[in-house]
Amino acid sequence: MNKLIPLSLFAIFVCFVPMSMAWANLEAGNHIFKTEINGKERTYILHVPPLSSEVKTLPLVINFHGGKDNAQQFQEAVQMDKVADQMGYAVVYPNGSGRWSKKKLTWNAGQCCGSAVSKKIDDVAFVRQLVRDVAQYIPLDRERVYTTGFDNGGMMAYRLAIEAADLIAAVAPVAGSIALEQFAPTRFVPVMHVHSIDDSQAPYKGRTTGFLFNKVVHTSVAENIEQWAKFNQCTSKYDVARSIIGGLGTSYAGQKANLIVYSGCEQGAEVSLWQLQGIDHEWPGAPLATQLINANKEILQFFSRFRRQSNGQISLQ
Repeated sequence: MNKLIPLSLFAIFVCFVPMSMAWANLEAGNHIFKTEINGKERTYILHVPPLSSEVKTLPLVINFHGGKDNAQQFQEAVQMDKVADQMGYAVVYPNGSGRWSKKKLTWNAGQCCGSAVSKKIDDVAFVRQLVRDVAQYIPLDRERVYTTGFDNGGMMAYRLAIEAADLIAAVAPVAGSIALEQFAPTRFVPVMHVHSIDDSQAPYKGRTTGFLFNKVVHTSVAENIEQWAKFNQCTSKYDVARSIIGGLGTSYAGQKANLIVYSGCEQGAEVSLWQLQGIDHEWPGAPLATQLINANKEILQFFSRFRRQSNGQISLQ
């Protein structure tokens, strides 16, 4: 389902850190952690940005790999850490579950995907535990926890925005739509979705792909965005805030990116869509993907505008 290819042959240098270690002792870079949820061991990579003495708290991005992938390969492929370091974000890359511990892992995003669904793995509970764990290692700003992901990981990001809105300040799925039978968020959530109308693996208009035990129901991206805009009580008419066209004679010729924005939303919970054209199933800005836009920059800049207040409301930064 997910065809992201690791973009580096260099190993990720990581270390296993005991639960008792205080956050101030973590060096910048990657750290692998283990945690237990419902009697099962789960793992994740925590990337810590360079810290200065002025840093009081850190925002956190939870970035979910796609279906049949794993955290390490995904981290290498999308290259979010460079932008996160510049902007002062910690990023956590959780591993999904599956028959093997390090490959073909999936998320239970509702109706997708794989054994995570058939075995009813509680990935929402896993993420809640993960956030509690991370707060022991870094000075976590609990009002600035965000979620994104690719493919099945984008579906999982949406599930958290709907079922764990008390935890999430904003969501930004890439090439993955809502996979829940019931759309019932508990509060207003800012949304930015990145998706190509020419995506061959996660069809923009929605469709069931695969067969037998590998069937995946993809919902319509446009309908997802309209659902959120209606729930967030945005103005009925959207605007095209930005439009980028790949120039003739460049590697981006024939590609197009439109930023569609619903504004005037309750509590400032904006809903937006980077609608791509001439681009397939990929993470824009990754080394082997289109460079027409950089999803890492767009996502983190979007997140930087929103904070989830302790009373559950959204505030603009």
